[in-house]
Amino acid sequence: MISTKIDVVTKLPNIYAFMEAMHGNVQTKEYSAVLKLVLNRFQRINSIYSYEFGNKVLREFAARLQDVVADAGSVYRMDGAKFAVCLRGMDNAQVEALYERIQKAAHSGLEIDFIPITMTVSAGAVMLEHFAGDEQDVLAAVTDALAESKSEYHGDLVFFDANLEEDVRDQMAMLNTITKNVYENCKGFYLMYQPIIKPATGEISGAEVLLRWRHDFYGEVSPADFIPWIENNPCFLNLGDWVLRKAMEDCKALLDISPDFMLSVNIAYSQLEREEFRS
Repeated sequence: MISTKIDVVTKLPNIYAFMEAMHGNVQTKEYSAVLKLVLNRFQRINSIYSYEFGNKVLREFAARLQDVVADAGSVYRMDGAKFAVCLRGMDNAQVEALYERIQKAAHSGLEIDFIPITMTVSAGAVMLEHFAGDEQDVLAAVTDALAESKSEYHGDLVFFDANLEEDVRDQMAMLNTITKNVYENCKGFYLMYQPIIKPATGEISGAEVLLRWRHDFYGEVSPADFIPWIENNPCFLNLGDWVLRKAMEDCKALLDISPDFMLSVNIAYSQLEREEFRS
């Protein structure tokens, strides 16, 4: 039986193990810093070669990442091409030096099936000594720092700023509420269905499933404001299962009227690679 805390592709501890480690860190203070990184433009590798080839790249990079980190901490596979590193006894300068070695490990080039692959990375970091919050807050903070690294700083390491502007703090609070709602049987989530029309006849042949979330305090929240963040959270798998089940339940009656009716549901890469999903 495969452990639910081990990633099936890289054999690294997965995001569930990461969240458990962060929860335990509140008491043990084992880790001083958390670094989250992503292989940039990894989807192009999957598109050009194949998902199987992409998985080989992930395995090779995971091995290199473990070699760089060694005894300084623990390495985790998050979702897609993202990884987390929990580090012991390091200050900002030491974390920056470690990240430079990780960058070199990616830049040095991988050769998979005789095909040379050169990777770049982006990363965000959170120093835990003065960080106030639980494991969800740690994940939100390091994800925010990673997003800045990727979009604003061309892959340079970005440290989470504890002196965030009030609107960013409010956004993090909202995202934590969304996470809790997922675990409360997807409270506040609902589906909308956008018709798919046959151009030749104008007939409805199916529908695209659209996810929405509404909250008494936050009101109607656009998926663009929460999907990119929630995809990096373990609760996303619960939400994905709920979307599939709810969509099929809602549209089951339509099959009696239109046996060829088709539903279009977006499936994330992190869902596809789950053994439970594939079976």
